[in-house]
Amino acid sequence: MFLGDNLKKVFNYMLLFLFFLIFIYALVSIVIWQKDNSETKEDYKKIMEEVKITENSDNINSSLLDVDFGKLKEENSDLKGWIKVLGTDINYPFVQGKNNDYYLK
Repeated sequence: MFLGDNLKKVFNYMLLFLFFLIFIYALVSIVIWQKDNSETKEDYKKIMEEVKITENSDNINSSLLDVDFGKLKEENSDLKGWIKVLGTDINYPFVQGKNNDYYLK
């Protein structure tokens, strides 16, 4: 009986330690994500301040963007265009690298 109680305690401590490690991993992942999110917002803010963008609405359902791509291409020659989705917060330049994995990270 005494050996079984000790095994249960060891198992419980190991389980607690495992949950602690998972918690630390999740916490670090959230901090890294938050830092990356802040950097992305700063980059977007910089782009919106430096690049001239005019919107020409032809009707309620669509609009055309006139973007000064020259300034953006100076920063990143992989620039391919700009995407804006009405009714969402999507309003960004987009790029394409030599392979599909380069801009994923």
